[in-house]
Amino acid sequence: MYKTILPLISCILLACTPHGEENLLADGGFEESAKMWDIGKSELTSEAHTGKFACALYVETSRYMPVWSDICTQNIKVLPGKEYRLSAFARMSLPPLTNGVYIGVRRPDGSVLKDRLFLLFGRDWTRMALDFDSDGEQELTVFCGVWTDQNSTYFVDDFSLNMIK
Repeated sequence: MYKTILPLISCILLACTPHGEENLLADGGFEESAKMWDIGKSELTSEAHTGKFACALYVETSRYMPVWSDICTQNIKVLPGKEYRLSAFARMSLPPLTNGVYIGVRRPDGSVLKDRLFLLFGRDWTRMALDFDSDGEQELTVFCGVWTDQNSTYFVDDFSLNMIK
């Protein structure tokens, strides 16, 4: 019984697929100095979900003036017409408030193929997952970002991209 429950628990906690496929993202945990990621104005932090590092973005904005900020992006190669699962963990520095982080994928022209907002309730890590079809694309950009009108720091870690069909 424990042999069947433990893999399920570890997949829930570690953001893997049921079949344990290889992570198609390079350095999903930011352990290699984010060399494969474009982290823009973000920086590495030791406040990680797992491992030694995570990516953190401090957003400073005028109150009631929402701004979009990418936290991190990575260009990837995919197979056309296949289904994928993108997952990651996020948290924020504010006390429990309803604010969120988006994860998604963009086409080469910058348009969003699919994204999803995940509400964060303060300082606890929240698992995010998004299933998408690559459509006819062979290259996509994985992104994580925020729309916010509050000064806050957003932390993301343990990204995974797996083909599921």
